[in-house]
Amino acid sequence: MYNAGKMLLNPRHRIHKIARTRQILTRLVFYGFNELTEALGFRRRRLLSSRVTEIAKGRRIRRLPFSARLRLLFEDLGPTFIKLGQLLSLRSDLLPEEITAELRKLQYAAAPLAFSKIEPILQEQWGSQWRGTFGSIDTEPLASASIAQVHRAVTLDGQEVVLKIQRPGIKDLIRSDLSLLSDLAVLIERYLPKARVYKPAQLIDHFAKVLTLELDFNYEGRTMDLVRNNFEHNSGIYIPKVHWNLSSERILVMEYIEGIRLSDDAAITAIDTRRIAEIGAGYVLTQVFEHGVYNADPHPANFIVRKDGVLVPLDFGMVGTLDEEMKQALVNMLMAFVNRDPDKLMRVFYSLELLDETAKRTELSYDLSRLINYYHHIPVAHLSISRMLQDLNAIIRRYRIALPVDLALTLKVVVTVESLGQRLDPKFDVIEVAKPFIEKVRVSRVKDWLDPEKIFELLEDTAKLLRSLPYDVHELLKKARTGKLKLSLDLEDLDPRVREIDRSVNRLSFSVVISGLLVASSFFMRLTTGPRLLGLPILGLAGFAAAGILGIWFLIGILRSGRL
Repeated sequence: MYNAGKMLLNPRHRIHKIARTRQILTRLVFYGFNELTEALGFRRRRLLSSRVTEIAKGRRIRRLPFSARLRLLFEDLGPTFIKLGQLLSLRSDLLPEEITAELRKLQYAAAPLAFSKIEPILQEQWGSQWRGTFGSIDTEPLASASIAQVHRAVTLDGQEVVLKIQRPGIKDLIRSDLSLLSDLAVLIERYLPKARVYKPAQLIDHFAKVLTLELDFNYEGRTMDLVRNNFEHNSGIYIPKVHWNLSSERILVMEYIEGIRLSDDAAITAIDTRRIAEIGAGYVLTQVFEHGVYNADPHPANFIVRKDGVLVPLDFGMVGTLDEEMKQALVNMLMAFVNRDPDKLMRVFYSLELLDETAKRTELSYDLSRLINYYHHIPVAHLSISRMLQDLNAIIRRYRIALPVDLALTLKVVVTVESLGQRLDPKFDVIEVAKPFIEKVRVSRVKDWLDPEKIFELLEDTAKLLRSLPYDVHELLKKARTGKLKLSLDLEDLDPRVREIDRSVNRLSFSVVISGLLVASSFFMRLTTGPRLLGLPILGLAGFAAAGILGIWFLIGILRSGRL
């Protein structure tokens, strides 16, 4: 299992990490997130830039809404944080719509690098004579993103290809940032108990896995091959071929496809958009409900339509997966709305163990019933998956239910499919298109239940449980009788309270020391013997001076903490 926090960093990376940590904390304060830095134990005055112009600019920015400041922060901090923002924009179950909508503005494009800057990557791949590998190569990029940029080329045998070339130094930067983000997530869980329900460490761990795989172009190429095999009999879909003899972890060489991008509003008027909407929706829903592997971000710029009307998906860097359990949960959630069955939705939450002991289950059940009853009176043809899930996510956030990452991303993909389909065809109905896929999953589940082999496995597991039950009960009672039964108690808010008590005790001890110095100094001032300065006892003066210095230090510490 990948863990960003356990990555080994060499000394150079450690030095960079320290500098990068300071930079991130400074930018957090600059964009008005100083409450977060103070809650994590960092002092604001140590982080603020001393440049007057930057401070003035920061004051103007801090007047902006929270969502806008968050987007600007991610843009300022570079590729890793832009990618994090793009991933968070898909998590409507965690963040309000105004924040996810703002984060969706984060640009995928980036300023292109001069070709001379990426030549070392090509030399590393093919040696100093790399130009002899291709008949020609365009030095101007077709596209440029935060991780890579794309150049058109022609192979020696005349095939038109595109080269997706990783930006120099990007892997080291992202590796360092992921390690830092992992540390930050642990601090958030430790010092902000209310944030634990969102599982920031788990979220960053998932993000690290996604981004690490995105940096491996071999993985993207293998995904393309997998999807091509899955759709080899679908005449409406074509996946570009990968030239494996030329590709590597940092360079992906694939077939060049000429066509119209679905993001080009002017050009798509020349194609049959209704047909393309159906093909595109079928492509994504087939991946979700049948293959369990899908493009996690199917936005319009990632699709091309050839002259013959064939749809060509591009960019397989971010890929989602869905196992059978999550697939069933997704189907049950959709069917709960279609069949007006709030209990089915509650059963999904129970089956996925999303409701803890503190959840207000009666209130949750009531809110879900109201939501489903509202949408039940709307004709299916007029149902909006986007609006429906937006309202559901509002309830999920209210009760602090953290959906599994795979399920949350899949729900967002379904919403994206609806948005893309309606952009191409205003009459597009994603529920109607999804019905056959949902029915297929339901039939598959029934067949799975009736499978003799599965029934035999269930009986075998039940028999094992019954055989071990008397022994387990005997051991439990034996430990209880002998006093060896241990109870583990987890108090979520204990650590912060202990730290507050510890801080208070330290202040009290400091006050006692200062008071003691003042009392002792007053006693020494009454002495008539011993060394004197300006006619006063030196011991008394020294005591008052020490008490004064300690008192000023104590006062500064209190003012810095912001708590008198």
